[in-house]
Amino acid sequence: MEQYIPDIYQKSIYTINYEKLIDRGIKCLLFDLDNTIITYKENMPNDKIMTLFFRLEEMGFKVWNTGCPTLWGLTPEFCGEIPSKKSDKVIFTLTSYESDKKNDQLMIDILIYNYKEVYYWPQSLGDAEYLKCFKNTEKIKVIAPNLPAYDQILNEDIDYVGNRLHGGIFALQHKCRTIIISIDYRAEEMSDTYSFKCIKRTEINKSLENLINSDWETKITGLDFEKIAEWKRQFE
Repeated sequence: MEQYIPDIYQKSIYTINYEKLIDRGIKCLLFDLDNTIITYKENMPNDKIMTLFFRLEEMGFKVWNTGCPTLWGLTPEFCGEIPSKKSDKVIFTLTSYESDKKNDQLMIDILIYNYKEVYYWPQSLGDAEYLKCFKNTEKIKVIAPNLPAYDQILNEDIDYVGNRLHGGIFALQHKCRTIIISIDYRAEEMSDTYSFKCIKRTEINKSLENLINSDWETKITGLDFEKIAEWKRQFE
């Protein structure tokens, strides 16, 4: 992992001396998306960014769109092992800083009605406090707000339903049948690109219960696995 620890710091991607990187023999550049090349609230790279990327390509850097790295392992073979029918158990998440008490309560009620066991994983302490705002939560089993506890419960036969985007992707990585509830454009646009199951929080009443009880296969699209493999070979 030491090769991924930075030894140079810059104010932005536009102040980097890319010519010096070439002189050092660097051919591959990794860019983070949110708050690095675009702001958290933007949904597409702007013209300034695309101009930079075209310039980098002309300089000899390889510029590839390999899709979100968190999805790289979700090959057709891997997704084929994700259940198509609902489990008796479900784990859900909420997002305290993007609250919608009406629809979040509706989601909780639907999960309790449709599953024998309901678990809640608070990704943050704020999420743990947020659960206290709701009714009908007596039978919900709360998981410790840390990654090892979440990892452990996902190794069981359990579904995921919730509005934590990467909490849902982490569930997919554990071969859990996953429905992501979108609370902003990120989940919706990733769903459009990669085809994981996603519904808007405002459409919970119309769509969630039917989706839970329907049979469907998990199929991730929009990933070029040949490009991903070629990118990885640079480090062998």
